[in-house]
Amino acid sequence: MKSTIKTVFFVLGLFLKSVWAQPIPVAFMASLSNPTSDISLTDFNLEKGVKVFFAVFPEAKSELSVVTYDNQGEVKKTVELAELILSSKAKILIGLSKSNQALSLIPVLDNQEIIFITPMATHDEITLGHPHFFQIGR
Repeated sequence: MKSTIKTVFFVLGLFLKSVWAQPIPVAFMASLSNPTSDISLTDFNLEKGVKVFFAVFPEAKSELSVVTYDNQGEVKKTVELAELILSSKAKILIGLSKSNQALSLIPVLDNQEIIFITPMATHDEITLGHPHFFQIGR
């Protein structure tokens, strides 16, 4: 998992570096503070992957500006944060380990100028007909 998130950040950094003159605004969303959530460990590992990426590629800190959002494992909070992320002008949203959370983003992010990449959510409808939505864990 850590290598997957590392690869995502690396490829995005290379691709977008050529078209974006300043640090690329990236949002990272995961369930990080709900102790009763069954996904907390998975999401903590996603967060660890982001930290490992920046440890291995410290030069990326000047190319990517990552802001972390905690959805507390809740769909409602996921939607609220997605609206906040849109207003922040982030170009990429990475994260979420559960399909129900990723699916909740479709009405908010579809047809917006933001790329959504989920390393773990696997429901087919996440990407079906949504050209800016990508799944890695398939």
